[in-house]
Amino acid sequence: MSRRYDYLILAAAFFLALASCKIATFEGFDVAVSVAESQCYYDGEYIGVSFSANVNQAAAQSLISLKEDRKSAKAEILWEPRSCLVKADGGFKKGRRYELSISGDILLDDGRTYGVDLYRDFIYGKESENFFAVKIEEPEKNNFERQALAFCFNKPVNAAVFEREFSVSPSVAVKKKYSEDKKQVLVVPEKNWKSNVFYNWRLGGVESDGGFKALREYSGSFMALEKNESPKVILCCPVMDGTFMESQSLDQLWERQSVGFVFDSDMDFESLKKGTFFSPSVDGKWTKKDSKRFVFAPAENYKIGERHTITISESVEDIYGIKMKERKNIFFTARSEWIDADFFANGSPLSGEGINWISLHEGTPLIVEIVFSKKPDIDSISKIKSAVSLERLFPLSAAAPNLASIIPQSFKVQLEFDNYDFSILGEEKLYKLFIKGGAGFIHNSQGEYFKEDRCFTIAIKKLD
Repeated sequence: MSRRYDYLILAAAFFLALASCKIATFEGFDVAVSVAESQCYYDGEYIGVSFSANVNQAAAQSLISLKEDRKSAKAEILWEPRSCLVKADGGFKKGRRYELSISGDILLDDGRTYGVDLYRDFIYGKESENFFAVKIEEPEKNNFERQALAFCFNKPVNAAVFEREFSVSPSVAVKKKYSEDKKQVLVVPEKNWKSNVFYNWRLGGVESDGGFKALREYSGSFMALEKNESPKVILCCPVMDGTFMESQSLDQLWERQSVGFVFDSDMDFESLKKGTFFSPSVDGKWTKKDSKRFVFAPAENYKIGERHTITISESVEDIYGIKMKERKNIFFTARSEWIDADFFANGSPLSGEGINWISLHEGTPLIVEIVFSKKPDIDSISKIKSAVSLERLFPLSAAAPNLASIIPQSFKVQLEFDNYDFSILGEEKLYKLFIKGGAGFIHNSQGEYFKEDRCFTIAIKKLD
């Protein structure tokens, strides 16, 4: 069947419909259109236009214009001597508003001209296909159960078009959640709406899954959260095995112990990590315990005995976008993980450099006293004996000292040695006092221990 035959059949159907349409009369010249003047919806493939006399087609075509959603649209026109079929190039689109205008002086084949002024506007599609938002609910201020911007449509929405046409200002990253039947859409922020901010949203040419465009655009504004108080640090303390030691100050931190931060508001983790600094600088890893508690685990030792500063800057903010009112400085001096000690021989301090000369009367024991920085857990004499020794250094013929007694006390231990040789000028008898370091020797109940081996050279001079 030829295309011309198809056209004739289609044209016949349209022009049969013209009989029921209102005819525009222009002083002896009539124009009929298949869309009635009062008609709101139209779903035909073409608009039929008929004239009461033969018209100059080229001249008449120049008077026909078409608009789609207020914008000029290219028209496709098929002609017969006294009629034509008009449609948008590529076809009419459902839900779009179209305006057909035939306006100006129309030229007939016999040379007469008539003034024509005809206008029709309609929504393309059936009224039953109409697509619209049944209900729109904006976030309710300070109601954390109602923080979504919710859309409810009468028909399934085209998700791709919704994604393209929805916008919100100020810009914020959002997620769209569609119901199973695609009639409901929840718009939620990826993080949180900022507090004290009015958001303006707009949903432009949204369409149904069937391609019917909504007849109107939707827009609105809301403030999801109103909050005036800035977040505050309420606690900063050592953390041991994931437990916040809330009763301890940071001055009780070991050389590489984690620090816990507790705020009075739900905090933005990324801003906390970027806006918190240690001085002297300390590298480490942040973890989030919950929305208000965070832990910093150092990857290196704090500098023992040196004052450290933790600065939480004004850029740190809570999840609602409220920044710290002012920067917060927290100070601490880390304690060592190790037990340190001072060493004495008969009341004189010992030095690790050179020879320590100790003057004693004959028959007086050499009394070594070790004073620890922290109370050691000295649970046996054998442990002290395994850690501390006094040995002859030079010459090997010198008398070998004997450990006569051990007296452990709270923070110190006293050891008495006898059977030693005195040194005389030119004939020094040197002894080595050796204290072993390591976790297996001197330590306390917290696991801190005397870290490094210590060694002292001693010579004993006889008092007259």
